[in-house]
Amino acid sequence: MRTTMEVRLRLFAPGLLVLALAHAAPGGQLPAPAPTPVPQEENSGDPYGRDTPHGCFFGFLKAAERGSYGTAAEYLQIPTSLRPQREQIAAQFQEVLDQRFVSTSLERMSRSPRGTLEDGLPPNVDRVGDILGPDGSFEVVLVRREASGVLPVWLISWETIREARQVYGELGAPAVARKLPEFLVETRIGPLRLWQIAAFFLLLPVLYGLSWLMVGGVLALVRLLRRKPGAAPAAEWTSAARSPATLLLALLVHRVAVFWLGIPVMYRIYYNRFLYVVLLAIFLWMLLRIVDVVDRHLLRRVMPIGRKAGGSSLSLVRRALRGVAIILVLLLALPVFGVNVTATLAGLGIGGLVLAFAAQKSLENVFGGFAILSDRPLSVGDTCRIGGQLGDVEDITLWATRLRTNERTVVSIPNGAVMTGQIENLSRRDKFWFHPTVGLDYATTPARMGAVLAQVRDLLAADPRVEKETARVRFARLGASSLDVDVYAYIHADNYPGFLAVQEELLMRILEIVEAAGTSIAFPTQTLHLYSDGAPDAPPSRKDGKSE
Repeated sequence: MRTTMEVRLRLFAPGLLVLALAHAAPGGQLPAPAPTPVPQEENSGDPYGRDTPHGCFFGFLKAAERGSYGTAAEYLQIPTSLRPQREQIAAQFQEVLDQRFVSTSLERMSRSPRGTLEDGLPPNVDRVGDILGPDGSFEVVLVRREASGVLPVWLISWETIREARQVYGELGAPAVARKLPEFLVETRIGPLRLWQIAAFFLLLPVLYGLSWLMVGGVLALVRLLRRKPGAAPAAEWTSAARSPATLLLALLVHRVAVFWLGIPVMYRIYYNRFLYVVLLAIFLWMLLRIVDVVDRHLLRRVMPIGRKAGGSSLSLVRRALRGVAIILVLLLALPVFGVNVTATLAGLGIGGLVLAFAAQKSLENVFGGFAILSDRPLSVGDTCRIGGQLGDVEDITLWATRLRTNERTVVSIPNGAVMTGQIENLSRRDKFWFHPTVGLDYATTPARMGAVLAQVRDLLAADPRVEKETARVRFARLGASSLDVDVYAYIHADNYPGFLAVQEELLMRILEIVEAAGTSIAFPTQTLHLYSDGAPDAPPSRKDGKSE
């Protein structure tokens, strides 16, 4: 037999992380709701519904709850010699179950006539839970009785009943009940004593207050240990989880207290089902509050913020995270309604494939939006050229990127096209390229050309906004109508309008240098030479009589 402390610790197992994950059955079969009523329908093989372990155990509980101990005894494996005492045995067994029965998997009991085959027990044996005894605990075991000419049925084993009868002899009122006024102990409302009902409700505010103090202390310690200079305060993160965590802790402790109050098993089953739903709602509440904190302290740091991005892109991501939280909680809640989550997920997987093929372009835009928001090749307010469109990025959503062009029109480009196309972000330049070609007139002498080159170099070297390491001025080529001087430099400016102002100033200074050197800027010209026959400088005549 296992120790009493071991079994008590198991009372907390279903509760960690909202009691949800503990209710998932082996192989994905999840709990279904209410037990089958007794007696069974006409198409049932056994009139008492003992075809399955689930039907046997819940059939006994339902019959005992109604006070039909003769019917309840039909679910017990009682020797023939004790058949005259079967109703008394059934009543005693019910009392032991109400005060000492512990189980975390009643809803997962097998509904198959063969029972559970993956529990490591013999094929005709199923385990239901444990009964706490004075020296430890023992298992509540169901056995499958088979006989020729008789339908196989499941019964609560005699070994379990025999040990339970020994425990019954040591049962008494709980210690707290022995100290209460007699009218609280003797007065009943249905199967529940008045003191049990009062304790059930009075424990809620008491446990909530204690849990509030406990959770507050733990969170204060966490804030103290995680405090770092320059980091965002941890108070908002911990305060967002305080109220939900307090409720979770209070309800989990209350669940354990309900067991020690000796409330009947059937009422504990109803309570656990209700508590399961409440805990899921609190879990959802906690997730939504965490999403809000993540939105305030994380998303706004990694995503572009602008005039509309804060209200659209962040809003879409926040709603997406909230949707994921709701879907997660719904999946965890399906067992309460008897839905097979494995089959549901398989159906959703097939439907998701069909939807993915049908909405391929839409999904491409959504994934492109996530890529833009996370990788940030552009941000709201940047000047970009995307797919031949030049303009300022006005908004980035999960579907499209919107540009405000120079003509003041708004162009929406699907995010799929943005990510597969070429993005030229003009606002991300660390410096601006200043590269004019100054064409001087062919009348410029070498001396004047040298003066122009020297003064333009001095101009660039003296300007603090010009990058000295890369600046150069060279007489580059003899053009068709000009002597070309190539000016190459990088300008440090905060933005493009600032660069334009610097470029204007430098070009004006270059014009002054050219004028002061005694030359001028060339413009495209053509010189036409006319010759007449017999002129001294006329070209020789060709044999065909045409001049060259």
